[in-house]
Amino acid sequence: MYSALIVEDELFALHSMRDMLDWNIANIGKVYEAANGKEAYEVYLRERPDIILTDLCMPVMDGLTLIRNIREKEADSKTRIIIMTCLNDFAQAQQALNMGVSHYFLKATASCRDIQEILQTTTKDLDKDRLQQNSNPAEKAMQVLKHSGSLPPEDAAAALLAAGISSDEEYAVLLLRLPWEGFPQPGLEILQRTVRACSRADTEILHISPGYFALLLNQEDAGHLSTALSRLCAELSVGGGREMLAGMSGRTRDPGNLAEAMRQAGKGLDLCFFTGVCPSFYAGQEGFSVPEDIAMQLLALPNVFLHIPRKFVDSYETRIRQVTSRSYPDSRSFKETLSAVAVWLSMQTDSAKDSLEENCVACTRRISESETLRECVACFEQYATDILNLSSFSRQMPDCVKEALQYIYSNLDHPLSLNEIAEHIHLNPAYLSTLFRRVMNQSPISYINSVRIERAKLLLRSTNLSVSEIAASLGFSQDIYFYRLFKHFTQVTPSEYRSSAQWQNGEAEQRMPETRYGGTLSMDRRQTPIKADPATIP
Repeated sequence: MYSALIVEDELFALHSMRDMLDWNIANIGKVYEAANGKEAYEVYLRERPDIILTDLCMPVMDGLTLIRNIREKEADSKTRIIIMTCLNDFAQAQQALNMGVSHYFLKATASCRDIQEILQTTTKDLDKDRLQQNSNPAEKAMQVLKHSGSLPPEDAAAALLAAGISSDEEYAVLLLRLPWEGFPQPGLEILQRTVRACSRADTEILHISPGYFALLLNQEDAGHLSTALSRLCAELSVGGGREMLAGMSGRTRDPGNLAEAMRQAGKGLDLCFFTGVCPSFYAGQEGFSVPEDIAMQLLALPNVFLHIPRKFVDSYETRIRQVTSRSYPDSRSFKETLSAVAVWLSMQTDSAKDSLEENCVACTRRISESETLRECVACFEQYATDILNLSSFSRQMPDCVKEALQYIYSNLDHPLSLNEIAEHIHLNPAYLSTLFRRVMNQSPISYINSVRIERAKLLLRSTNLSVSEIAASLGFSQDIYFYRLFKHFTQVTPSEYRSSAQWQNGEAEQRMPETRYGGTLSMDRRQTPIKADPATIP
């Protein structure tokens, strides 16, 4: 018999459901109870119920967070989840359905008979799953490997045999990460048809966790799919940057190497994440680094906010250098590290906005759910921009000056004039110059020069571009003018600055302690918040 867990914060509703339903008819022998998502999660971890009936709106931990923990954190796609909702919870119900909820019903209108029928339908589905699991040792073995990373040799041999691979035959593992939401059964059928249409491979698709599928391929099928994977990825991507990722292991012959082949296929998925190239084939990659263009993109983010304190910019740059200079064993570790910087950012603003913590949680969730590095960085950039805009100086700055700053930042690669900026924001040049000077304590042209020199310093520290290439990228038509301006601001030439920065970085790396703790960057809550200089406010 199966077990069920009822999660409901209203005791009357909880006891009514427990006492009025006929659990034996639904083949349910044990019924557990919880008053909120936190209690329910603890019961789930301890008892592993087959069915969970949960409310969505609850204190301590809501139903959506509970479902997300089960589906994503525990990688559990088998537990059936039924949600109890109200009419005004439609948006939350829709999110829950996208996370693999089997059924839902409205608390205000559903009768005991309705709920009874849902329970009986659910247990019948569980019966079918048990039969399929018992008859498919390959899928069961791959699920175990995905969860624990190890498998007894006899189970590995049985899995390969069930997939039609003999003990003396070469084989490979292909892992697919699909950008689909919801329960996988419809997607599984589409995937099976598409694989057969794109190649001559007739291998069975194995569902191993939400959104993840695996194929055990003999030498012939591995060859067919290797040439068809690019087309397969294109066919099953859904647009909007949501692409199917595919990673294939190297080929091996020993059934005892199945766990290693699974690990290699996972490394292929990580390679897709970091490079954006899909499909990816394992070729000995064990660590992954952030591409230089992504590192520069993250480092340059505060440049549009050069009016905020330099101390913050330096602290941000230090953290981003730590994020982008190390090698990561997998995509998850990178997401955790970037999420830690997002949390640090949220503690730097002096805003008391009520939704700040909620927005931070939403940002870290989007980062964790990102399929590619660029999607991950885009989520972080949006959040960082929102945070910097919350600082008191940004809030008190006139909109026209903000627009001017944004335009300057976006057009540093060509010569800029006061008239061009004023025309873009529809202001009289003289008025813009006066207002800009009052807010920024310098003229627009002086500010443009300072921004360009700051960008030049960043490029000199972080890239191997020549001085001439840097000058051209910042809108300087003549190198000699760039040299003069750079020395005016820094008292050294560009080459001298680069040499000094490289020496200081080397010294700093020797002195700098490791800042990772528990898989994430450590955060200092005593950091100075981003605050405005009162003397610069008009």
